[in-house]
Formats: sequence, structure tokens, C-alpha cells
Amino acid sequence: MSFAFVLAAVVSAAPAGRGDVYAVVVGHNGGLGRTDSSPGLPTLRFADDDALRMARWFEGLAVEGGVTVLTTPDAQTAATLSTAGVPLPAVTPPTRSGLFKALAALKATLSRRRDRGPATVFFFYAGHGLTGRLLLEPEAGDEASLTGKELKLALMDVGADHVELFIDACRSQSLFTQRGGPDLSQEIATLEARAEATSFGVITAAQSDKPAGEASDLMGGFFSHVLASGLAGAADADGDDVVRFGELAAFVAFNTEGLTGQRPWFEPPNADLRTPVITLTGTTRLVLPESASGRLRVSSPSGLPVFAELFKPAGRRMTLTLPEGRYQVQRRDGDSGGAADVELLAGQASTLSALVDSPVKTRAARGELDWEPVSFQGPFSPQVVAALDAGYVSGRPNVAPSLARRLAFDVAYLLSPTPFGLPGLEHGVEVGARYHLGGLALGVRGAFRSSAANEALLRRFAVNARGGWRFLLLDERLALTPFGAAGFKTILRVAGAQTTGDAFAPSLGGGLHVEGNLLPRLSVWAEGRVEAAWVALDGVRVPFAEPAVTMGASLWF
Repeated sequence: MSFAFVLAAVVSAAPAGRGDVYAVVVGHNGGLGRTDSSPGLPTLRFADDDALRMARWFEGLAVEGGVTVLTTPDAQTAATLSTAGVPLPAVTPPTRSGLFKALAALKATLSRRRDRGPATVFFFYAGHGLTGRLLLEPEAGDEASLTGKELKLALMDVGADHVELFIDACRSQSLFTQRGGPDLSQEIATLEARAEATSFGVITAAQSDKPAGEASDLMGGFFSHVLASGLAGAADADGDDVVRFGELAAFVAFNTEGLTGQRPWFEPPNADLRTPVITLTGTTRLVLPESASGRLRVSSPSGLPVFAELFKPAGRRMTLTLPEGRYQVQRRDGDSGGAADVELLAGQASTLSALVDSPVKTRAARGELDWEPVSFQGPFSPQVVAALDAGYVSGRPNVAPSLARRLAFDVAYLLSPTPFGLPGLEHGVEVGARYHLGGLALGVRGAFRSSAANEALLRRFAVNARGGWRFLLLDERLALTPFGAAGFKTILRVAGAQTTGDAFAPSLGGGLHVEGNLLPRLSVWAEGRVEAAWVALDGVRVPFAEPAVTMGASLWF
């Protein structure tokens, strides 16, 4: 484990307050018709159910009116909610214009906030994914879609402190890693400069073009079901009432990969797995006592919708955050099981009563699957999270490159010729810091060099400010930065008890910085540069120029 990761864990260990929560939830069942060049995409059955289920959960935490739902519920969804006694929220069609209107309204809302703590925006999409884009309901023509770049640009512009994106669609990794599409790099760079305090986290259902997976017995996508369960508290492995990004990503992978064959793709906020996603203190809670154990599902009293699922180990108290209302908790153990009804009151914690043994009910008459036998077969634990942490830090897939971060602290070894044409080499050290605004790199450096010549010691100190334009290559793992610098040098000659020299010699320089990331928060680099200084000799400033080479390492935040 790197020092940088340990430092990040210490900094983020204390949970932050939840602040104000907002959510934009989109569900689109529509597919694409077959053409001569494309096999098309089938119409989905449960993307609307996923959106409504996620919206209901977010409404339990969000500010009043803070959840926007864009979906078109089908008849089966409406009938299921009616039977369960769950009200259908206000919805609008999942179109491009509707989505951008919703984001514009959210931006206006956030701009009116004053001194109300941090604002977190959740964005959830369920539907079909194509390479680099998500399908939306057409307003004209046969197809409408939204690219990952457009989505990122729009969410960066709303003015939130923290944004979490959850995408339940095949090919959803390509939204954030696929090259091509509209060139919005300049707009994104501009927004990054304006929204530098915003952190982004992304979890998507799929890295490939395989279906992300729908489950009939859940009336929903399996990724969405696991995600909702984790957010509700099933992913809180350490029991601190904070679901952190690493916990949620590990929980989703732990419970989906075996069933769907898909490995979820994720990108932590600021590359920090310890970042809180949601704080659950002070919410409406279902308490699962130490005595409860086994695979548990929480649904409406009618059996659908299903709101959460987990494997509960005996001897451990767990809680789930759910909106107020009546629920049924079912336990499954092979061909036996139990059930209990519970009512949750707003803002209170209600403890589950004993699960009464009962015959296992199936829905085979409706052609639906029984509880699938792969997922939720064992307890989710801190050891699972630690395994994901170790894989992330060691550079396995999903490691966010350090060079994509903003702030770096530098330390380096410096080598240059002895000045004024004297024989020999000077050795020294440099320390500094850099900050990046899009492609613009700004920094400050301080250096000390020492050499011996003609029975005297030369001591040199330098301070300079620098700026350049950074070019990221090889998936942001290599950076080339041409730069210029300006500052001053202090040059002292020590001979016996006498010290002479120039305390303030103006200097200019320029060169090329080449950098590669070694670990998630550690990079190594080399610089070649030429420096010129104007040194006072006998009352006259005399210019001299010299080359210098530095080799260093940087810690990123």
C-alpha cells in the first residue's frame, strides 16, 4: 500500500455530513429497430421500474422537490405499484430536451442555495447503451441519445460539490473511456476551471457489449437492484453509517459478476476509494438484529417491488435506510424460509421482529424466475473491500491515473555544471508544488545547489514560478509539459571567513517536463531546461546561461 493511499485514507476517514441531496433519475425501455447494418436492440421491460425504485429511495434522503424522474411507466409497472400501495411520482418522458431542462432547473436551484452545507447530486440511468452513448426517447426520428462527454459536461455545470453517476446499461464503460464523439474538450477544460471543487464518482454496470441483465423476479435490472441495496446500507461493511465509494464498488462487484458475467467499471472521486457516497445517520431505518441471519429480501407487502437484498450473518446488527411505509422481509434458505412484516415511521429506526417460518412462495405461474442461486450467498465483509482496495492500489484495472489529478508536491535531485565556466558539476535538491487547470500547469519551485571550485565553496539558492501546457498521452499515464519559468537566484561564494556574491539575481528559464505515473498517487519525472541569470559582478549585472537536469517524484492529490 502506497504512502499516498494511507494519507488519503486518514484524510477521508472522518465521515462528512450528508448535506443537501438531489437526484436526477432516468429510465428508458426503448430499443432500436433492426436495420441492414445493425441487428437492433430489443425493448427492455424494467428500466422504468428501476428508475422509479431508485427515485423512491432518493426521495427519502433528498431535499423537498429534489428528485426529478424521467421515465414512461408501462402498464405492468403502474399496476404493480398500485397493488403495493406505492404512489407513482410525477414523471416526464426521458427525452434529450427533457433531460437538459431538468439539469438546467437543478443548476438554477443550486445557484440559489446560501450557506446550507455541501450539495450532492446523484444521476442514475437505466436503459440501453451504445458505444459512447445512452439511448433516450426520440422526440423526432427513430433514435435519440446522449454521449458520455455531454453528460459529464452537463453535470459539471450544475454547481454541485459532489456528483455520483450510476449507469445500468451495456457498454456503459465506453461512456467515459471511449475516444471520439463530439469534441467538448475545450468546454470541459473551461468548466473544470470553474468547478474545481466538484468531485465525481462513476459506477457503471458493464465493461462490454453483453447485456447488463434484467431479472423477472425482481422486475428490474440486477445491477440496479444490487446498487440500491448497497446504497441503502448493505454495502456499509464497517458499520459506520457511511457508504463509501470503495464499499459500494466492492459490494456491486461481489454480488453481480457471478450472475451477469459483467465486471462493473468504476472511477472513484479524485481517485479516492474512501470518499463517502452517502451518510445514512438520521434516516428512516430498518434494524436487522443480531439474531436474524441468511439471505434477506425487503419488498412491499405484496412481494413487489423488491427494494433491497443482502446476506445477513448471525451475530451482527445491520441497518437499511428505506422510505417510510410498510414492508415485508423474506428469508430464503434452500426450500425453506420465513417472513415478517414491518412498518417504518419517518425518521425512526424500527427493529425487525422474528421471521416466521412459512412456505416458500414462487411465481412460476407468471413465468418468473425464483431467487437466483448465485448472488447474495455469503456475507459482505471488510475483507472484500480490502481486496478491492489492494487491487486498485496495485495498479489493476480501474486505477485512475495520478496524472489526471490536479495538485502535486514535487521533490527532485538536480545536476548542473558549475557556473561561470568553472570546472566541475553542481549537485542539489528541488522542492515544489504544481496545480493544473485543465491543460494549464502552474507551479513554484525552490532549489539549493552546492559545488567547490578554486578553494572556495559556491552556495546557490533559487526560487521561481513556472507555467506550461500539459499534454496527456497513453490514457493519461504519460505527460509532456513544455514550460517557462521566472524568478531569482542567490549566489554566494564562501572562501575562508569571507562570503561574497549576489543575493538577488533575476533569472529566466524554459524546458521540457516528462512524467509517468508509477502508482495511483505517485509519479516519476525528468526535466531538461536552460536557465539564464543576471548576476551582479563589480556593480554590473552580467548574464550567464547554464543547462540543468532534474529527476524527481511527485505525490498527487
